[in-house]
Amino acid sequence: MTGSVGIYNPLPRALAHYEAELRYCLRDSCIELKCIPAADIEVGASRSFGGILRVANAVLRSVAQRFRIRSVDGLVVIWPSFGVADLLTWSFHSIFYPVYVVIHDPLPMAGESGSGGLARRLIRVIGRCLRVRTLCHTETVKLILWEKYRIESRVVPHPILASASHPRDLEREKIEGDARRAIRVVGQFKPSRSIAALADLVPLRQAGCSLEIVGRGWPTVDGWDVRSEFVPEDELAALIGTASLIVIPYSRFYQSGVAVRALECGVPVVAPAHEHIIELYGDDWPGLVGSGRDWKTAALLAMEQGPEVLARRLAELSRVTNESWVAALD
Repeated sequence: MTGSVGIYNPLPRALAHYEAELRYCLRDSCIELKCIPAADIEVGASRSFGGILRVANAVLRSVAQRFRIRSVDGLVVIWPSFGVADLLTWSFHSIFYPVYVVIHDPLPMAGESGSGGLARRLIRVIGRCLRVRTLCHTETVKLILWEKYRIESRVVPHPILASASHPRDLEREKIEGDARRAIRVVGQFKPSRSIAALADLVPLRQAGCSLEIVGRGWPTVDGWDVRSEFVPEDELAALIGTASLIVIPYSRFYQSGVAVRALECGVPVVAPAHEHIIELYGDDWPGLVGSGRDWKTAALLAMEQGPEVLARRLAELSRVTNESWVAALD
């Protein structure tokens, strides 16, 4: 695609880094990127009458604002504000220019309006008539979208930020102290987080490692220092970038933005042998758990990898990712 493409981000705080990653991905293409202001829909759910009115007002403002979008040759919606039903709200726009909606979570772990039975029936009946194009980041999501909603989607890699100044400098490996030996879990707690995996890593304390969990909603975890609070963007970047190892203790997930950011910073991860982790770090990554390799063993092997290994992987993946996104928007 040539011309101008708008990036519509309805969660400007939560998805600020994802938007930056996508902009970096498309920076060398013939596409002119435009920022499309989005109405703030980050409102707390409430069953009170006043809460329902606030949510309804936010929805109406969001939809009405979309009709003021002008002078674009295409639009990338990086989060569906109203679940899969969001595809319906963009159908009018798709008459005039291509609209691409990125679906991150086809089966929300928490209840999400727009992804229930009514939305599913509507999408199944009229979804094939829509000109809105659906993008996702894993084959698993693609399969679920088809089986549950009969939505045909295209898999593109999670965008990745690989600017020359961003990966961890090789000299930083010489830093001594707790930061260099910090094993961290960052991000909000969800029921899909595996406490058992974290228990397997507790013996690493005896190897001089600090075990830290920072994120909202985490319970007490034996052997780990837990700070259960919201982590602002600048602190999140620092927590990832100064770690020796990032732990992805997920039992169910579709993709991991934290794992992407770890690779961007040149930080190794230990994680299940999931398709998204394999896409990021490679199928030969020693930090993959499975096939007889437990969490402790995988963690130790991952921390042995030099920064030059991750720098090469980042460069290779960035090239492929950029090409894939440009092709998807063609």
